[in-house]
Amino acid sequence: MNFHSLYHTSQLLVKTFESASLITADGKLLASTDQGQLVSTTSRLVIFQIVKKYLQPNVGDLIIVNDPENGGLDFRHIFIVTRLTNHLYMVFVKVTPFIDFKIPPTPLFEKGVRNKLIWSLLVEPNPHRDQLTEFFERALHQVKSIQNLKKELSLLSDAKNQAFLFKVFQQIFEVKFNNQALGFVETIYKMTASAQIKMKLSIDEKQNQRSIILDFSQTSPAGEISAASHVVESVLIYKLAAYYKMTSLICQPFLDQIRMSLPPKSIVSKATPKGTKNLYMQKIIGENLNFLFENLSLKSNKKKPVLEFPLEAKLTITVDSDLYHVEADSKKFHFHGLDRLIQSKKLIPLKLSYLDNKIHLKFKIGNVQKVVVETTLKMGDVPDNFLLYKTQPVRKTEPVTWQEGDEFDLHWKLK
Repeated sequence: MNFHSLYHTSQLLVKTFESASLITADGKLLASTDQGQLVSTTSRLVIFQIVKKYLQPNVGDLIIVNDPENGGLDFRHIFIVTRLTNHLYMVFVKVTPFIDFKIPPTPLFEKGVRNKLIWSLLVEPNPHRDQLTEFFERALHQVKSIQNLKKELSLLSDAKNQAFLFKVFQQIFEVKFNNQALGFVETIYKMTASAQIKMKLSIDEKQNQRSIILDFSQTSPAGEISAASHVVESVLIYKLAAYYKMTSLICQPFLDQIRMSLPPKSIVSKATPKGTKNLYMQKIIGENLNFLFENLSLKSNKKKPVLEFPLEAKLTITVDSDLYHVEADSKKFHFHGLDRLIQSKKLIPLKLSYLDNKIHLKFKIGNVQKVVVETTLKMGDVPDNFLLYKTQPVRKTEPVTWQEGDEFDLHWKLK
């Protein structure tokens, strides 16, 4: 089989999911994809190493984990590790709103069969057991569909084919590397008056040895906001791949070119118990790295780029047990599922206006037990009146709980 056939087969498998990795038995990244808001290349590798070391999965096992302090992102992002063949593993990520607690590495399916004890403890007592059953059974069905591709899996599991893929990937990277600028740039981003992220980027080539170094020395110790190193590394890898136009070619040879220095217990390395700031941290780190790339490309230009964060905000609104998302940026404002909420009279519209690119939505909470609102992301110059509760700005990002009869507003301006 030639390179293109092997490559497209590997991409076909990982793109079954929004985020996934194919990993060889010795822990090398063979293929990877990230199409969601949170990227998790390094997170998936970390979880793979933990699961392989302590649980040693068999072919057909599905092991789940969501612990943000052990490779996970947050409680809703469920990492699933499965062994496809003796020489090939897959780690993929699925999202569910029906889990809001920590799950350590747990064998939910063993050789394609439910672990009855785990199922009775994890799924059966959950008030959303039907939705969770569908969620996990769907994951098992997807894995079994992949396992039916026996010829393709046999080819990708072959050590010679893996070595051949890695060799070609390395050659592609060398060509891509030579098309981009070399040099050293750095930036400091102030998180607060007393906390900063300092990022240095060095890209060099000496004696045919290529190096990409990202150094976060002098970054402040972790405070209220921080993220685990695997969360930070994942977005760095993805942004570097985008810079070299290799996002669909993220694999072990690409990772081997990158060196990162993340001070322990710092803003860029300390995990938090729930991972609620991981999306925010990935946005901050990603925009700072884009800024460094721009500086590197325009180093000889007298006009230096300015670090600006694009206007963006995200909310999650949980009405009883149903989750809804609000997404806004300079070009769009989208309240997913709003029609359904209004039709069911769970939200009663008091004002719905759009004038001169200004959006104003005002609601009264209808016949529901509770509404939980969480601001998951605020980037750029988000106005204070973006979210109002009883006409007062909601500034904190922790979840807030409202009830029947309460009123709230959403304001936004498109450009």
